[in-house]
Amino acid sequence: MEADAVDYAANMKRLIRSGNRRRQMTSLQCSYIYFIQAESGPIKIGRALKPKVRLGELQTANHEDLKLIATVPGDAWAEAEYHRQFGEWRLRGEWFEPASPILAEIARLSGDM
Repeated sequence: MEADAVDYAANMKRLIRSGNRRRQMTSLQCSYIYFIQAESGPIKIGRALKPKVRLGELQTANHEDLKLIATVPGDAWAEAEYHRQFGEWRLRGEWFEPASPILAEIARLSGDM
């Protein structure tokens, strides 16, 4: 256990020196894949440490009401996999049409199936 703590401390010092501390710290924490839907229908699939906080940030910059409709623990790879899986319904960036396969995944994650 002590060796793990020493390794962790050494890694953190290295990350701080490299200037990548924030990015690397984020990867060490539990993040979530979120599905946020705009009032008009499009769904944003993104990743955040705190999806409710992210919802607030997005709402500030959006004239439509936004709603957090599902979350699942996941890393950058899982987010990229969702983006790949639903790529044919991509509108722009991380925003997707509310297509049946996306809505089915949201229902599955929400336990609505």
